[in-house]
Amino acid sequence: MNQSDFNALSPLEAAFIAHNSYFALKDWVTGTPTKGIEATGTVSRMVIGDGVPKNASPNGTVNTSLATTKLRGANLHTVFSGSTAGLTTGFGYVLTFSRNGRKHAVVAARGTRAEH
Repeated sequence: MNQSDFNALSPLEAAFIAHNSYFALKDWVTGTPTKGIEATGTVSRMVIGDGVPKNASPNGTVNTSLATTKLRGANLHTVFSGSTAGLTTGFGYVLTFSRNGRKHAVVAARGTRAEH
C-alpha cells in the first residue's frame, strides 16, 4: 500500500460525508425538509457531533455522525447554499481533518432535490 492510500477516505467515511450533506437542507433533520439553509450548529451536531436530532425520542435513530469513524475530531466549517430558479437551499459543507500528519479538506455537496 502506498502512502496516498493512508490518506484516502474509507468507503464508510465517504458514505457518511455524502449522506450527511443533506443536513444542510433546512429541516432535513426533522424529516420534513423545506426551502432554506439549516443552522450551522445543527449541521455540525449531525455531521461531527452526537448525531442525535434535538427532541429525539429515547429510541430515536442516531445519524451517521463522523464521530463514530476515524474522522472523529474533524472540524465542520462553512455550511453553504445554492440557488436555482429563485430558490435558495442548504447545499453542503466544508470539513477539515488531519491524517498521518497531513491536512485535508473535503467539500461535501448534496444532490438535487426540489423543495416547496
